Amino acid sequence: MIGPEPRSRPATRSRRLALLAPVVLAWWAGSAPAQEGSGTPGNVEGGSNPSKTTKVADLVNRYRFIERYAPDERAAPGSVGTCRVGVVEVVKDSVERAQGGPRLAETTRQAVFVERAAELTPQGVVAGSVRSFERFRVRPADPARTMGARPLEGLTVLSRPRIGEVPLLLSLTEGRNLTEYEFDVASRLPYLPHLPAIFSGQAVRVGDGWKVSRRGAQALLGEAGIQAEALTAKFVELRKEDDGPRKVALISIGGKATTPSGEATVNAEVRFTFEPIDPSKASPGAPALNTRSAEDQVDARGAITDLRMTRSTGGPLPGPGRLRYTTTREVSLQRLLGLSAETLPLPKVGPIPTAADPTAWLTLIEPAGRFSLGHPQDFLAPERGQLAPAEPNAAILVRTLRQGVDTIRVEFVPKTLQPQDLKAKLAEKWGATKLEIVKGAEEWLPEAEWPRVKAHRIEALVKTPDRHAPGASPKGAAAQAGVARIHFDAYLLQFGQAASILAIATTSRDAVGPFRREVEQVLKSIQIDPPRPSVD
Repeated sequence: MIGPEPRSRPATRSRRLALLAPVVLAWWAGSAPAQEGSGTPGNVEGGSNPSKTTKVADLVNRYRFIERYAPDERAAPGSVGTCRVGVVEVVKDSVERAQGGPRLAETTRQAVFVERAAELTPQGVVAGSVRSFERFRVRPADPARTMGARPLEGLTVLSRPRIGEVPLLLSLTEGRNLTEYEFDVASRLPYLPHLPAIFSGQAVRVGDGWKVSRRGAQALLGEAGIQAEALTAKFVELRKEDDGPRKVALISIGGKATTPSGEATVNAEVRFTFEPIDPSKASPGAPALNTRSAEDQVDARGAITDLRMTRSTGGPLPGPGRLRYTTTREVSLQRLLGLSAETLPLPKVGPIPTAADPTAWLTLIEPAGRFSLGHPQDFLAPERGQLAPAEPNAAILVRTLRQGVDTIRVEFVPKTLQPQDLKAKLAEKWGATKLEIVKGAEEWLPEAEWPRVKAHRIEALVKTPDRHAPGASPKGAAAQAGVARIHFDAYLLQFGQAASILAIATTSRDAVGPFRREVEQVLKSIQIDPPRPSVD
């Protein structure tokens, strides 16, 4: 714990995590090159939280918390430049079973990365940042999910947040694509440049509370699908550094938010560190910092230096019965400021690809390691906490858009199958739906377009009696005809080593042609029995 314990606290385990995060950060950072003008990164000027603070009884002044970023090599006073971030996260899953006690699992992740803003909007909002991961550890280790190089370590990533969507992450490390596992971990980390959105837009006094904006909740929880302003924040306490001029504002956040993975109960504490500056001592021509912009109002320019959060998500399991799951994430984060810009030089980045561009695709590794494939970043596996263990030798990808829902299911079979095997599987699947099926073409695809495998495709159309398919737009052509259409493309891929892939792709959107081309790009990227990782 840094400084005396505040009165408003997250859960007990989060306090234990808070003890661990600074130790991990100092240990890992200590192995990095020393920064200019400092012995270790932990001692850089303008470092993280003051070591000892005392509560300040200030009920008069109103504080407006401001965090500004500088992408250039010289961060101006009062702005955030290059920083080092340490994160400790514990994920605990509890899945009820029909017999016996719940199935329990716990995973601990520890990460250290250097970050700096790379792109700013004209309004000064960070539009993109560069992160260079120095260390990553996960316990217990899962070699199948982390196949290849040690995940994240040595990887430099450009992160671009997107409104209402998962962020676009682009690997800047030559010859290394992001795996789905790396994307899952990196995209869930709190996006610090947008975290100040949790603050009130107005100046507040100690004891004041406010509604956290939707954008602030999205940045805090790493969930793009949050729509309502369901969380509340409170300026709990103001503290002053015992042996220095800095002050620390303690802000609590709590409530329940509806996320794509279920209803989340949130309990968090944020520490915002700033240093009041005497205007008379400012450099000539420099902007005034932390001065009174109105009577009894202080513009506090600084940075979030500490975050502790516990969030619990739960809901019913798929299928009959009343079984439920619960996933709890406990996060402790600390940030060290004031690093030299040379710690993370800004790379030269060309045109930024879209999430569907193959250069930005993720690599999915089937849990048993039987196959791997590349896929667009907005095509992701279902939320892990809600489901039973993954089906062996299979992978599922889902993409939900305003126009409809796309899915791809890929299954590995350790023998050479024939088209009649694919037809039998489809007949079984369609027979269970009891819906109208319109069968289409069945054909072997051109060998020139599928040089590594023999590919057979069967297409069909499923008509549903609903006004429109789940997730589909009622303005589509199918809805106007009074029926919902779900297009099926089923594939058999025969590989030379007595191995086959069965794949079924479905879409409720009208854009069947572009979707088919995208699916076939994904299938052409499949590798059977990719190299196994070495376990340290």
